Formats: sequence, C-alpha cells, structure tokens
Amino acid sequence: MKIKVFHKDEALFARSEKFASLVEQEINAWLDAHPRVKIIETRQAESRGRLQTWSIWVWIWYEESA
Repeated sequence: MKIKVFHKDEALFARSEKFASLVEQEINAWLDAHPRVKIIETRQAESRGRLQTWSIWVWIWYEESA
C-alpha cells in the first residue's frame, strides 16, 4: 500500500469555493495520470492558522494494479 499527500495553503480571505476547486483539480489530475490506482482510504483535514492562512490536507492510501 502507498500513500499520496496533497496540501494547499491559501489566504483566509480567498473564496473557499475557488480554493476547494483548486485542491479538487490537483487530486483529479493526479488520478488521471495514475489510472491503475485503486483507492483504499482517504482522509482530509483543514486548519486556519494565526498567519491568516487556510490549509487543506488530503491523504489517499492506494494500491496500484499491475
């Protein structure tokens, strides 16, 4: 089993829909580039820091078929 981690930071005043869309696009691009991936589990976390940033983390545990 392998893991892929995605992470993005953005200013808190950024539009959340646009920011979420950027994360979604990055994950979908990775999945398109790796068609043999079988996702086992996903997790995500968000944080809003004192430096006026919003962070999103996404972890994908996966296996690659032969």
